[in-house]
Amino acid sequence: MIQDQEVLSFIDTCFGTHHLNFAEDANNTLWLSKHTQGNLAVVGWINTKLYWETGDAAKAQGWTPLIVDTSGKGNRAEGYTEPGKPGDPSKEHQNSVRHVRISWSPLDGTIWGSNLAIRAT
Repeated sequence: MIQDQEVLSFIDTCFGTHHLNFAEDANNTLWLSKHTQGNLAVVGWINTKLYWETGDAAKAQGWTPLIVDTSGKGNRAEGYTEPGKPGDPSKEHQNSVRHVRISWSPLDGTIWGSNLAIRAT
């Protein structure tokens, strides 16, 4: 595939999509979020550079549940408590809030989401 051509491609994802935002990173990552709560509240991405180079949609995409660093370790540790379950101070916690918008920060590459004042569990 040639990226400079005007080609419209549909990409099947293994996660819901609704709102999107292109990052201005080396892979021109397309970040996606959806109005879904609970265990389905995830953030997905498509590495568009890899997609255009290979045409392999499955290889170019990924997703993650929304995990909050409640342990204070400063990074995403293995294991986390699920929404609606009792917290464990030694583990992270999965955020069940649906994200309405998603944004990429050019300052440090972090991903930000906003919601409609829905209480997290």
